[in-house]
Amino acid sequence: MKHTTCTMKHKTNNKIQESNCYMLHATCYMNTGFTFVETIVAIAVLIVSVVAPLSLAAQGLRAARIARDQIVANYLAQEGVEFLRFKRDSGAITGTGDWLSVFPEGCFSPSSCTVDIPQNTITKCEGVNETVCPALQFDDATGKYGYENGWVDTKFTRTVSLSYGEDRDREISATITVSWNDVLVNRSFVLHEELFNWQ
Repeated sequence: MKHTTCTMKHKTNNKIQESNCYMLHATCYMNTGFTFVETIVAIAVLIVSVVAPLSLAAQGLRAARIARDQIVANYLAQEGVEFLRFKRDSGAITGTGDWLSVFPEGCFSPSSCTVDIPQNTITKCEGVNETVCPALQFDDATGKYGYENGWVDTKFTRTVSLSYGEDRDREISATITVSWNDVLVNRSFVLHEELFNWQ
């Protein structure tokens, strides 16, 4: 048989006395409970061990979303530049006369305009100084951005502003700005390009 020895303290006649006791198949549990402080510390450690990874995961998702938006903005700006080159080259090939005639006067600074690639159009913006451009729309079926009835509004706005170079007959500067709102933070991607009259 297993005997367990433990020490018991008891008070008799205002004196603390210790005595040994023997228990059969038992263990002594004296002062083995958790204190309030130990419980609070354990809960704090548990909360930190759960919240820290969740916080890192949330930051990772936010960084991925920002990177995705920046990539989309980059492509939209580059698409705007390519469309301006296309319009310049089409005007030169069809012989429309002045190489700047393919660009509406409303696109030149301080005004600005939008380009709609699916519709093959350049449209002057509205509002103060003609600088308030509408948000781009997106078509899930084709994966295209533009301005069509029935397409879904996006958070991206693409603005095109042109300015004359030193030699108006040979060069213009194009600034394409894609802006969007990301959780109360306004972000933008700006692309500058020089367009030359190669005729």
